[in-house]
Amino acid sequence: MSWADASKRIWRYLAAAAFVGCALGARLLLSAYVGSSDRLAPFYRAILGSSLLGLGPGALAVVSSLLAVWYFFIPPFWSFAVDAGALPDLLVFALTAALLLAICEVYRRERAVHLRDYQLFRTVQEILSMAVWIRAYPAARGKSAQILP
Repeated sequence: MSWADASKRIWRYLAAAAFVGCALGARLLLSAYVGSSDRLAPFYRAILGSSLLGLGPGALAVVSSLLAVWYFFIPPFWSFAVDAGALPDLLVFALTAALLLAICEVYRRERAVHLRDYQLFRTVQEILSMAVWIRAYPAARGKSAQILP
């Protein structure tokens, strides 16, 4: 792995951590104005953004978001203790975050395949256009041009 690849990877993980940090900060700052129904919405956006950066950054965002939600927003607050009534909320968040990560990874892989197919198409198109030009070149010297179908 080259230094440029390692640097890109580090920046992706730092961006994922920043997304979750921004989501946590926004949620804590707006807690007086936002009701309990939207308490986890910023974390889904952070997970989505991080998951589009890669599987590793997405997994980091899922785990750190899960820990932040568990500590700050699941009763009893400011604790990792689990209240039996709040356990379903935590499980639904974890499953939804994992599903979002999986969907983003499928999207990224399909997009990469599409990009490779497009690059192959463009390469073949360039080769064929060069073949047509080479076959048509004798026409400039007074011969009949033969253009490939």
